[in-house]
Amino acid sequence: AACGWRFGREWRFDSARLEAAIRDFLGDRALLPNGLIRFKGAVRTESGDFVINTDAGEVLWDAVGPRADCRFEVIAPADPPPDWPEIEARIRACRAGDGP
Repeated sequence: AACGWRFGREWRFDSARLEAAIRDFLGDRALLPNGLIRFKGAVRTESGDFVINTDAGEVLWDAVGPRADCRFEVIAPADPPPDWPEIEARIRACRAGDGP
């Protein structure tokens, strides 16, 4: 199963909070009962614009040129289904200037 989200240019994400959330996705069996196959994204952060990918349990960040928007996709086994609304809420909570 796959689910994706797109956020407008006005969105910037806190890179440390986003990294922590992605690492949580890698190990949180309540959200992703059969694990995460892949997380990928193109994101604007306080430190610049990046493409994010997971590979073998690692979170990889590669700098890119200016982005017009932010996009994320989570790919996981479909059965049982991932908790998509909670995953989205955790991504949204990483917006720069929001949250703890």
